[in-house]
Amino acid sequence: MTSIESNNDNAKPAASFAIGDLVSLLRPHQWVKNIIIFAGPAASLKLSSPQSLYHAMLAFVSFCLAASSIYAINDAIDRNADALHPTKRFRPIARGAISPATAYALAAVLISTALLIATTFLNGTVTAILGTYFVLMMAYSLALKNQALLDVIILATGFVLRAWAGAASVDVVASQWLIGCVFTLCLFFGFGKGNANSPC
Repeated sequence: MTSIESNNDNAKPAASFAIGDLVSLLRPHQWVKNIIIFAGPAASLKLSSPQSLYHAMLAFVSFCLAASSIYAINDAIDRNADALHPTKRFRPIARGAISPATAYALAAVLISTALLIATTFLNGTVTAILGTYFVLMMAYSLALKNQALLDVIILATGFVLRAWAGAASVDVVASQWLIGCVFTLCLFFGFGKGNANSPC
C-alpha cells in the first residue's frame, strides 16, 4: 500500500513538470520583445482605431508564435552543447524531458500558424517580413551567432523587422526615423550586453 501511494504521489509532479518543460521550451517571457511591433501603429496614432489595434495584436501574436518556434529549434540544435553547460543543461531538451523530434514538430506547427494568421488576417507585406524574420533567425541559430559583430547586427535587424511588420499591419509606412532609432538602440544595447547566444 505504501509503495502504491508513493508511486501515485510521484505521478502528479511528472505531469506538472511536462507543462513546465513546454513553457520553458517556448520561452513566453521573451514575448515582451515583440512589444516593439506597436511602435509604428502608436507613432501613427492608429491604435485608437479598434480595427488597427486588432491587426497590430495579430501581428504581435504571429511574431510570438514565430519566436517560440525559433527557440524550440535552437534548443534542439544546441542540445548537446547545452547538456555540457552549467545552466543550459537544465533546459528541457538538453536534459531529455522533451525530444528533439517533438521540438521540431511543435516548431513547425507554431511557425505555420504564425504564417497562416499573417496571410489570412493581415497582408502580404507582414507575411513576407515574418518569413524573412524566421529565416534570418534560423541562419543566426545555425551559424551566425558565433560571428562577432555580425551576431549583434542580426539581432538588431530582428527588432527592425518587427517594428516594420507592426507598421505594415496597420497599413502605414515605417518611417526612416523609426527604423533608424530601433536599429541604433538595439545595436547600443546589444554591444553593451554582449552576445547571449540566443535568438532574438
